[in-house]
Amino acid sequence: MEAWKGQENADIMYDDVRGEFTKLLIDNGYLDRKVWANATPPKYWLEVKSTIGECDATFFVGPTQYEEVCDKAI
Repeated sequence: MEAWKGQENADIMYDDVRGEFTKLLIDNGYLDRKVWANATPPKYWLEVKSTIGECDATFFVGPTQYEEVCDKAI
């Protein structure tokens, strides 16, 4: 595999074409059922952060990542 030369947009990009991930998020209280139950499922851009600390440890994103999130938020 060749080295990546492009700009990274997300660690995982998932197109929820069947709505299964969206349903999981609704069922677990992360998305408002009234808003998302009949909506076209989105393409999710997931950023993975890890720590060797506690689960509630603060994590940081750079300004470019923050701007991307704001640009893509509904």
